[in-house]
Amino acid sequence: MNRFELREFETLILSRLEELERNSLAGQDAQSVVELDQQAVGRLSRMDAL
Repeated sequence: MNRFELREFETLILSRLEELERNSLAGQDAQSVVELDQQAVGRLSRMDAL
């Protein structure tokens, strides 16, 4: 493997790591607590809130 190929793989790996980091942060945001609106009536309304 020559230096050019190594550099290509390094770039691909760093790009993939950045993508994984963004996905991880987005996943953490999606796991936040959902506030339940007690004024909403009916089971479907509560499900929509979740």
